[in-house]
Amino acid sequence: IQYCLDMTTRNGIAQDSRSIVNLVSDERESDQNAIIDDEIIQVIDDNGSIHHADITSLYNSVGDDETYRQIRKVIESEFVDEIIPTEKALIETVVRPRKDGGEQYSPGDWVEILGNDLNWRLEMVSRVLKLAPDDYDWVNEKNNEKPPEWKYFYHTKQTRMLEADRIRSPKEGLRKVFGSRPWVWQQWAMLKLEHKLRFQVGHQDDFVNFDNLKYVKELWHLWLNTPANEEFRKLYKDERIGDAGRIELVEHIMAPFDQIDEITRVGHDDWNFAGDPNISLYTYWGLFGSGFILPISVLILQLTIPYLLVKAIGYTEIECKEFDDVASPMKGLIFVYYLIKVCPDTALSFYDSAGDADTVYSRINSLREALYRIDTDSFIQKLGYRFDFYANTTYECILYMLNMYILYQTNDPFEILLNAVALEFLVNMDEAIALSNWWDPKKRWIMAGVIEIVIQRKLRLRDLASVEKFSRHFGISEAVVLAACDNDPNLFRNPKVAKCDEIDTNFMTQSETV
Repeated sequence: IQYCLDMTTRNGIAQDSRSIVNLVSDERESDQNAIIDDEIIQVIDDNGSIHHADITSLYNSVGDDETYRQIRKVIESEFVDEIIPTEKALIETVVRPRKDGGEQYSPGDWVEILGNDLNWRLEMVSRVLKLAPDDYDWVNEKNNEKPPEWKYFYHTKQTRMLEADRIRSPKEGLRKVFGSRPWVWQQWAMLKLEHKLRFQVGHQDDFVNFDNLKYVKELWHLWLNTPANEEFRKLYKDERIGDAGRIELVEHIMAPFDQIDEITRVGHDDWNFAGDPNISLYTYWGLFGSGFILPISVLILQLTIPYLLVKAIGYTEIECKEFDDVASPMKGLIFVYYLIKVCPDTALSFYDSAGDADTVYSRINSLREALYRIDTDSFIQKLGYRFDFYANTTYECILYMLNMYILYQTNDPFEILLNAVALEFLVNMDEAIALSNWWDPKKRWIMAGVIEIVIQRKLRLRDLASVEKFSRHFGISEAVVLAACDNDPNLFRNPKVAKCDEIDTNFMTQSETV
């Protein structure tokens, strides 16, 4: 563990107990940095020299045990041990009043943080940092009475410098306060949105131009103000919850719809599909579960061509003794190329495929992996996803190893170079076709596929058709669920009731009613 602190030093080394106390208590700007790793301080001075000092020995030398305890306390609070949150702690994070323009969470609050894999995980805030904008002029006297617009960052045990848009109140805390009804509403709203969106250029409900956030918020206010929802409305507007708790609930419920809006928003850096060359034919197959004839054709080519090359080596004896003095250096150059280009690219490809990288393709893989885990995708979708994963990991490694074997058996320098280039083309064949202008020029198909994955991930159709699964997922007793559905064994999967609800104005927004 490494922990960076500002400190005041003299010639790069703390000289007295006051300097050590400043290491912990003062938040001042300094050109020096200190790193604490277990009980060793590494002090880096202006000249770049590193000095090591054992914390215990340093404190004992100044005879100040209290200072040592203070620093250990700060380190233990920053790098907390594994703690199991209590219901009280989760609820307090939700209902605790926030400061206007201040930090939204405090040390000790339990929050969910968004990782690069697009999954939210529960962690405890250990520290809050307040930083001024880079362009704020501290020297200008006019700013003396005008504080900067502070930007807050949050530390947890595993993550540092979290921005506000990657942190939120815990779902379990919100459910303890508001119950499960908002998440049941989310299922209904997701169904309505999926039914509303169209894949039709020029249509008012085309998924690219349709304002899904406005539509879903209208559905939220429609449900919230329904007379039959009086009980929840009183709970929602309870003064003890406060505006902060209500805002946290709405942001949590709207999260998947916000994600759909980000995907369709032109110019959003996180979802710039045209700028990622790693999206392949197998990616489309894994998203849609259809249109797999061309991907399978490419797969056959990618498997057959290496097999024929290896088989040809066994039948052909290449004797080019006049090229022996050139072939060996050519092989060496190809191996150097593999070392400096192919190996790093393959490692990065593994990282992208795992869903932890900061790329569009990696985010798509994160969504597909989440869908694969909850088993709500079709068999054809699963097949495409696994082919996409192995084509960028296992297949690449095997192909490059085969190519090294082929190069070792070849003595013609021209053949060596051509084989190396041919295998590079073969590896990228599925991506190259997906980048063709005739395949998906405006990236509408890939965009629609990712939106459908987001909907599939949140819309639990199997739970909506089973009393037992619905009760277990939402924490509502089976008797209550059956009573709400008039004891219908099909639960919410009743075509007749669905057709009636579709034309019922009580379930429509104002624009839909008109």
